[in-house]
Amino acid sequence: MTTIDSTEKRKFYQDNGFAIFPSAFSDDSIASALAAGDDLMAGIYETDTPPRDGWNAETDDPNNKIRKIDQPQLASNRILDFISEPLWGEWIADVLEAKTVQVWAVQFLHKPCGGDGQSTIGWHQDFQYWQNWWTPDSNVFTAWVALSDVTAESGPMCFLEGSNNWGFLDAGDFFGTPDQSIDGIPVPDGEKINEVPGVMSPGEFSIHHCHCYHGSHPNTSNLPRRSLAVHMRTEASGPTPDNYPGFGYDYIANLGEHTSPVIFSR
Repeated sequence: MTTIDSTEKRKFYQDNGFAIFPSAFSDDSIASALAAGDDLMAGIYETDTPPRDGWNAETDDPNNKIRKIDQPQLASNRILDFISEPLWGEWIADVLEAKTVQVWAVQFLHKPCGGDGQSTIGWHQDFQYWQNWWTPDSNVFTAWVALSDVTAESGPMCFLEGSNNWGFLDAGDFFGTPDQSIDGIPVPDGEKINEVPGVMSPGEFSIHHCHCYHGSHPNTSNLPRRSLAVHMRTEASGPTPDNYPGFGYDYIANLGEHTSPVIFSR
């Protein structure tokens, strides 16, 4: 069985703001999650419950821009089973020295090929978009799982090395292009921008700190890039007292086993 050096990963994560792991998933479970993604894109929901933000197969063009289906685990037990895999929860908990790792939101991502600029993601810190739901000291982070080969040409998620240690700058733009949004980051004196691509094989995954700047360039390969972004928290986290309806709200205010599984607990 594959193992990791949690001490080495922990230091890398603390120094750089991200870490990349080997696959914690079987080939069958990866294939099952991909097939579930196909069904979601076709509007087929095995639970008869739609995701939070779905995909209209009749009107949405999969070759136009990156597509994001929020809370796919509501519609697909296969996605729920995949994100509930205990091995990756154990690895993540060991690296973060956490007692508990819990999912609080999920996104299925389909990034079309062909190099269209609309499939880019601008540089941003996740906490820019989470600060209305989680307190500033919350240990909330993202685990990103490759469901297809993610090469340098397929527009991998890229990280700005060490940017987790710049503090929460509340600057950048998820909805811009990388070239545009980089100018909006007030890089601290003495720090430099070093972009690291997250190249991965199916089943491999990364985690990144909520202050780590990340984004992605166009997919210039001949295949779509497909993945799951799984937003997680440890026991060292708490919702803001005034969190309001919106992305993830139900799963913060009323974290339930079906939608927000605890994937590791000591």
